[in-house]
Amino acid sequence: MFKQLLPNLWSQVIVFVTLSLPGYVAVEATLSFLGVGLIAPAPSWGIMLGDSVKYYRADPTYLFIPGTTLMVLVMAFNLMGDGLRDAFDPKSDRRLL
Repeated sequence: MFKQLLPNLWSQVIVFVTLSLPGYVAVEATLSFLGVGLIAPAPSWGIMLGDSVKYYRADPTYLFIPGTTLMVLVMAFNLMGDGLRDAFDPKSDRRLL
């Protein structure tokens, strides 16, 4: 069963993981920002954003850098998942691999 099933499922599993990972990162950052997620000594984008809100008038880069990095990370995983979906789609006429 695994010889026939797993080779046909790998593409769907890889695409699902790369497309769901940005949502998990965003939810964790949102919950940490709101104070419901991780506790302060743990490294988290949401904790960094929550701590930097106090200083945005004095130095906006404290808010800009974690926010931009979080946005770039989520966008990169979305684009990677979209590219993998296009590459593994058997109905697509354009193959990347």
